Amino acid sequence: MRRGLDVEPTFRCLRGLVEGHLDLALDQLDSRWLVSICDSYADFGDPIESRNALLISTWLNWERLAATYARAATPERTAQALEARPPAPVAPLWDGLFTVHLAHGDTSNHLLARLARSLEATPVLERIWRTLLERIRSHDSVGAALAALHPHFFEEDTEWMSDPRYARAVPSWRR
Repeated sequence: MRRGLDVEPTFRCLRGLVEGHLDLALDQLDSRWLVSICDSYADFGDPIESRNALLISTWLNWERLAATYARAATPERTAQALEARPPAPVAPLWDGLFTVHLAHGDTSNHLLARLARSLEATPVLERIWRTLLERIRSHDSVGAALAALHPHFFEEDTEWMSDPRYARAVPSWRR
C-alpha cells in the first residue's frame, strides 16, 4: 500500500483479515507487523481510525527512535554528542522490532509525512507542530542528535533515497 498500488482493495482485504481474525492477529503477529497494520489504518482508515492508529504508530516509532539513540550514545553524553559515525545499521530490540538505520533509514520520513497529512485539515495545529518540530531540530533533543547522523531525518518524503549516494545502501524495493 505504501507504493500506492491497488490501495483501496488491498486495505479492504487487510481490514477484513485483521477485524475478522483479530485474536489470531494479536497472537501471531509480532510488534513490527502490528505497527504496520496501524500504519495502514493511519494511511487509509476513516478519520477516527486514522487518528487513533497514528497515535499508536507514533508512540511505537518514537520508542524505536529513542531506543536507537540509546544504543548509539554513551550514558555520560548529551543527546547532541553522539559519535560522528553511525553505529551498526540495525540491531534487534524486542518482539520483532529493530533500531532505526541512522545512515539511511526512512522511519522518521514516513512518520513526519503521516503527521503532515493528518494536520493539513487543522491549520492552527499544523503551525504549532511546525514550530515545535523546528524547536526539536534546534535543541539538545533525541531528534537533533539523530539528525546529526542522518541528514534527511526531518524530511517528509523519501526522494533522497533516489540520490546516487544512497542507491547502493538502500535496497531497490525501498526506493
